Amino acid sequence: MEEKLQKIEALFVKYGAVPTSLDEANRTRFGDRVIFERSGCYIRAGVAAFDGQPFLTLSSIDQLKFAELGMLEDVDALPVDCPDERLEQAVRYALGVEPYPEVYP
Repeated sequence: MEEKLQKIEALFVKYGAVPTSLDEANRTRFGDRVIFERSGCYIRAGVAAFDGQPFLTLSSIDQLKFAELGMLEDVDALPVDCPDERLEQAVRYALGVEPYPEVYP
């Protein structure tokens, strides 16, 4: 799981996002990962369970005041065994590198 999360964070950097020092207190307290920023989009990789199954998550928000508190609201959930190509596509959409298609799973 950690390897997939690091791969997602490497994709954030590949597409121009930079790690921030936002939310350091809560990162330590709750074990959250680093928030990255690209063109006013704040994004973080993570893991969440849905119906008892783990999923990779891309959580984001475009408001600094909420990012500073670690409150990211837009979430894309991807299966843990998601192919790398699908991960990269999801990162491009979440960062606004390319627009979400009209029909998106």
